[in-house]
Amino acid sequence: MPAQAQTIPPATAGAAGQGLRANDKSPGQTMTAQEMEAEIARQVALRTRELSASLARYQTMVDLATENICVGQDGLLRFANPPCLALLGTQAATMASRPMIEFIHPEDREFVSGKHKLRAAGNFVPAFEARFQRDDGTVSWVEIAGVLVDWEGAPADLFFLKDVTERKKLEAQTRSAAERYRAVVENVNDVILVVQKGIVRFSNASAQAMFNHTLTGQPSLHLIHPDDRPMVQRQRELMQSGTLVSAYEARFITPPSEAMAPDLRTGWASIYGTRIEWDGEPALLVLMSDISERRRLDEELKSALTQREAILETTAVGVTFLKGRRHQWLNRTLATMLGYSPAELLGQETRVHYPSDEDFERIGALAYAQIMQTGLFSAEARMRRKNGELIWVQLDGSALDRSQPEEGSVWTYVDITRRKEADEETRRALVRERELGELKTRFVSMASHEFRTPLATILSSAELIEHYGEKITHSERQDIMADLVVAVKRMQGMLEDMLTVGQADAGKLRLNVKPLDIAALCRKLVTEMHTSDAGQHAIEFEAPVGHKAFSQLVMLDERLIRHIASNLLANACKYSPAGSVVVLTLDRLPGQSGDHLILQVSDEGIGIPTADLPRLFESFHRGSNVGNRQGSGLGLAIVKHAVDLHHGKIEVASMPGAGTRFTVSLPLS
Repeated sequence: MPAQAQTIPPATAGAAGQGLRANDKSPGQTMTAQEMEAEIARQVALRTRELSASLARYQTMVDLATENICVGQDGLLRFANPPCLALLGTQAATMASRPMIEFIHPEDREFVSGKHKLRAAGNFVPAFEARFQRDDGTVSWVEIAGVLVDWEGAPADLFFLKDVTERKKLEAQTRSAAERYRAVVENVNDVILVVQKGIVRFSNASAQAMFNHTLTGQPSLHLIHPDDRPMVQRQRELMQSGTLVSAYEARFITPPSEAMAPDLRTGWASIYGTRIEWDGEPALLVLMSDISERRRLDEELKSALTQREAILETTAVGVTFLKGRRHQWLNRTLATMLGYSPAELLGQETRVHYPSDEDFERIGALAYAQIMQTGLFSAEARMRRKNGELIWVQLDGSALDRSQPEEGSVWTYVDITRRKEADEETRRALVRERELGELKTRFVSMASHEFRTPLATILSSAELIEHYGEKITHSERQDIMADLVVAVKRMQGMLEDMLTVGQADAGKLRLNVKPLDIAALCRKLVTEMHTSDAGQHAIEFEAPVGHKAFSQLVMLDERLIRHIASNLLANACKYSPAGSVVVLTLDRLPGQSGDHLILQVSDEGIGIPTADLPRLFESFHRGSNVGNRQGSGLGLAIVKHAVDLHHGKIEVASMPGAGTRFTVSLPLS
């Protein structure tokens, strides 16, 4: 604040002069006029400095104060501390030239001017609220408290301003919320009551309409049917004790009455309550909904459902109602069919009685798509019973709303397992009959083709002996006899192969394992094959040299091993060009369950077409590229049976025109 000039009255100056004489002069001496004026000037300067320092301190305190403080004089803003300047949205350099009324919102200026006039007339004006508007257009609510003061020798108003904008917003929100709640309470269809000490203290418009009576002041239990009052009273006591009570149902009477009478109407209400405070005392907020019509419909529906359920429970067809693929209702027939009790399946997803999640997802997608398109779905499907047993069912379904089948659908299940088993047995019989027919055809074809050549040899040899026996030389006779032996052995081999396959198909081929020197056997078979092949092919035998793997005998069936190795070697030579190489490889490899014997035969022959591989080990089957090469089609079938009896496996790798490699793996444990 600017400092005001101070003057010392003459009496004060005289007193000061006397004091000077008392302090600076010895008794009896007086100051001259010049000395007195100098002393007075010094004292004035001292007091001025002290007053300036005091005013500076007050100025600092006001500037640093968190309150908004300003001074108005002659309608102008004379002073404002920094917080007040921020509130008003102005600066100290320009405030003195602006009328204070410019800071007031136009709609509040008349109101604020009236308050100012009252204060100027000497009246006490309590704090009041008005809107201030800044230069940027923003508006704040401000609480204004003011007093009259002297400012630089003239009357002025000292104002203390408080920003109450947030409070005003909260008050407006509170009023708006209260109005909304009141509108809701008065317009909601449910009855809303406030019950305090058993008396209705408040009721909304719906309460008046439902009971056709003014309820305020009525005992709340007079609204309840006499037979239900004890139950309702217990529920209220629980609520008052702080126990959470779920909504419950009770009968009400209208108009309210202490006792039941013939002219009173009875209805059903859903009641819910919670503890509140009302006028500072405990009370219950009670919500009631008239459910009389719903109860009537429920009873009718319950009766109809009971009748229908009795019918559905006695039917031989499984029936269920699904929502979201969960059982909402099912009859006992379906539960028994699937090995459950009805309670175990109620609410469960139908996933539990499908063989796999893939089946559940696949059939669900297919069924819903078809229902949305045609309204119905029908299919045969596998189902899994509780004990894991699989059954076949005829599944039929339809939806309540075909556009939203997942929202509700009815399904029937018929157990067709016996029919499917009979159908499967019939199918298998037909397949067996067809296979037998094919087998007979192939057998006749093979026999007529393969037996023709040796029989022709035998017949021609017999005719030569019969007609030219005396003329045939000893050497020629020996050649004829050799041809006869070869033809007979060939027929004998084919007959033995057929007998072996027959035994295997009938399950009569037995495994007879004995200690066996497998390496020696393979060398012997290679030598025999080389002899019978007449040196047309280079037949090689490969095995780890000096490997201890074959230093001990292995437990195998020698007869079956002969079948495996000899048939594979014979085929390799038969279907390879003369001069090519056939290799028999033998090895022993360790495995998790024990050692395995690896026997491999590879050639450089015509190879096997990919289309022939699936039927390669079937009896009488021959590759489509064998041409006129002799063969019964039994060799690989015998090999497969021999490998299976040893619990081994056989693999083939072949490419037409690039040779074939058979790999046999037999466990030695």
